[in-house]
Amino acid sequence: MTDERTELAQRALQWAKGNDGGRLGVWWPAGSKPGSGAQPIMAIMWDHGGTGELGVFYDEDDAEIMGLICDVFNWALEELAPSERSYYGSRTYKEDDGVA
Repeated sequence: MTDERTELAQRALQWAKGNDGGRLGVWWPAGSKPGSGAQPIMAIMWDHGGTGELGVFYDEDDAEIMGLICDVFNWALEELAPSERSYYGSRTYKEDDGVA
């Protein structure tokens, strides 16, 4: 692994641990859903529940591209910091090298 990729993998591991293993996703506020005219939100979906809002998109049609952005981020995060999540929400990292 190159030094640059190693550094990126360490940063990804730190981010995942610092955000409760969270993954990015599209969140619809206050019980709204696609088609309701609500503004979709890009958010961190934490392993143990809850979300952390990162930004609001003004047009509901942007939810599809936002979903793609989240999918690419989540795939890259899993490639750089592979992990497994248990049924109860605990996450273990396959290559945990002690980075907190």
